[in-house]
Amino acid sequence: SVRDVAVHAVMAGCLPDYLPVVIGAVRLILRDEFNMGGVQCTMHGVAPLMIVNGPHAAKIGLHGSNGCFGPGFRANVTIGRAIRLILMNLGAGLPGKASATIFSSPIRYTACLTENVELSPFETLAVSRGYTPDDNVITCAMVESPRLHFDDVSTEPGRLLLGIGDSMTSTGSWN
Repeated sequence: SVRDVAVHAVMAGCLPDYLPVVIGAVRLILRDEFNMGGVQCTMHGVAPLMIVNGPHAAKIGLHGSNGCFGPGFRANVTIGRAIRLILMNLGAGLPGKASATIFSSPIRYTACLTENVELSPFETLAVSRGYTPDDNVITCAMVESPRLHFDDVSTEPGRLLLGIGDSMTSTGSWN
């Protein structure tokens, strides 16, 4: 219920203005094609990533620049944490119970961000999917933890992209 979602949002530290994002994400996650049952019970450390676009993301202070998965950004952290609490408490996704994840992953703690629209030369994900920049849109995808690709010797884009592509398709990657 909306009440149950709101209770978990409060437990996670969400401010009232964050609730529409939490409710919107829950509605997406519960869709059959999202396969939340498979995610709840997997041995892998995947988690739902929420990419929030539109004026509401800016209004509530969602961050999409340096360190957006790290500490210091209340909206990002608490919205993601609310989703994880809902998945654990209402969805029974508890380690060693329904969740078969072996080591899990920090991404299962929180995964919510916006895009860095000010510094990006590209249209937003929401716009590329047919929405307008003024639409408030949440995109959810099941993802594994971010992978660091470090290359301080490439001076040509081709070589840099070769390394990035290689890290994305490495053995053990689910991409």
